[in-house]
Formats: sequence, C-alpha cells, structure tokens
Amino acid sequence: MREACAETVDRCADRVLESAKALVPVETGALRDSLKKRHKKGSLVAKVFADYPDTGEYRKKKTNKQAAGSPVYYAFAVEYGTKGTKTRRARRAKPFLYPAARANIAAGDRDMEEAIERVLSRGGR
Repeated sequence: MREACAETVDRCADRVLESAKALVPVETGALRDSLKKRHKKGSLVAKVFADYPDTGEYRKKKTNKQAAGSPVYYAFAVEYGTKGTKTRRARRAKPFLYPAARANIAAGDRDMEEAIERVLSRGGR
C-alpha cells in the first residue's frame, strides 16, 4: 500500500509543480526555472519549492538573513509581496506556489482514494 500511495504523492507533486510553473510571473524565466520538486522513492512526503534562481546576482553586503556572497533569493518577495521603504517601493504579492497547491487538493485526494481502493481490492498488497 505504501508504494501505491508514494507513487500517488509523486504524481500529485508533479501536478503542483506544473501548476506553479504556469502561474509564476515571468520576466526572465529564472524564477520559473528554479521551481523544483523533491520526493524520495517510497516517501509519503513531497516538496515543491523555489530554489535559488541562477541569475548570476550575489549579495554585496551581509544581511540579517543571508551572508555576503550568497545568491539573491526573491521567490518569497514575489509570493508574499514586500513592504515599501524610503528607498524602495512596495511590491504587491503575486502568489504562485500556494494557489498551485490549493488548486490540486481535490485531485490529489481523489487520486489517493483511488490508489487505496486499488490496493484494497487486490487484498491489501
């Protein structure tokens, strides 16, 4: 049963990844290309996330959250928006990961129910 459920989790994560790539706002394509799925074979957990985009940009100064020389990460700023400061204007949120996950909940539930039904109809193997 675990194998059937793990395969279903993997397929659901693929669907969420495809939806997120369709929803993400694209300027250069770096953020879209940084979207990834992580699922270990046999696991009942999968992650869809935005990795550090390959933009070639690096932090010049150390910040509270990232060291100098670390790649620039901005997926959170796109997903949740930013607050304006004296030198930067606020950016409104353009969510793409959360809506992609929400849009696939019903299909994921249905797929999991079908996988469990198939296993149980074969005698639980």
